[in-house]
Amino acid sequence: MPDLVVDDELWRILEKEGIVELDEDIRGLKRTQIKKHFGSQNSDRIILSKFMKSIIWQAYTKIQAGDESPIMGNIRTFWYRWVKPALAKVPKKYFGKMDLYDLMLRLFAEMVMDLKLFNYADFDFTDENWENRRIGEEKPGVIVFSEKRGWVRFLREFHQKHGVSVLALGGFPSALTSEYTVRDVQKVLGTGKAVRLVGIVDYDPSGDLIAESFREQLETQGLVVESLETLIQPKHYTADELKLFRFRLPRSQKTKTQRWMEKTGGIDGKEWGLESESMPTERLKSLLEEVIS
Repeated sequence: MPDLVVDDELWRILEKEGIVELDEDIRGLKRTQIKKHFGSQNSDRIILSKFMKSIIWQAYTKIQAGDESPIMGNIRTFWYRWVKPALAKVPKKYFGKMDLYDLMLRLFAEMVMDLKLFNYADFDFTDENWENRRIGEEKPGVIVFSEKRGWVRFLREFHQKHGVSVLALGGFPSALTSEYTVRDVQKVLGTGKAVRLVGIVDYDPSGDLIAESFREQLETQGLVVESLETLIQPKHYTADELKLFRFRLPRSQKTKTQRWMEKTGGIDGKEWGLESESMPTERLKSLLEEVIS
């Protein structure tokens, strides 16, 4: 349990979030018991977020007490071991079109990142992205990350040559991967020391959101981020290359595109982006070497 959460504060959080602590295994509750503890007072429905948070909390407390084995698997392992058996007692009419697995992921992230009730490591989860992460020995505080996993070989070679930390995210960063990245970096760098982030992400609204989300998650997990720089920028391309590689941004995401345009200006003031793969490899290496030096 984080030191900043004292007993009174913990109980206040549990009560506010509707988390119910039960002595009996929550997975074995009968339908009437589920309705009693997690039913809405104003309707016949089950409050799924309250139910699922209570499942997660019970699993955490039992694992910490040694009454249940650590997960030693990924979050989907937790779903099959803890959540799915409990939800099997709930009539499907309460689910609607809701993606229950996605709900579990969001509630886990909320309990870890926002409420700070525990860490992913407390469950002994496996970070599925661990093979795409390398922590530098010479410059662990320089973290070069990519949006796409296709850059992983490039990143590993750069890590070996320059001793920096690298990570291929494979899309939007997960809170679990960010937590384990902070843990691994701090083992080498020490706590309280600032890091620099260098991103290889698409020059478009999604790439920008991925980079900013990664920074925010690292900071939430206690890493001090001194700076964030992304390398796929129009200024690093020739005029002919921009004409060749630019692409028009989707018109279906007007608000996101507008915000990004206000921040970056697009390309020549127009709603165009650039894929990270369009950057010539040797030029990208040179840019990275310039940044880390």
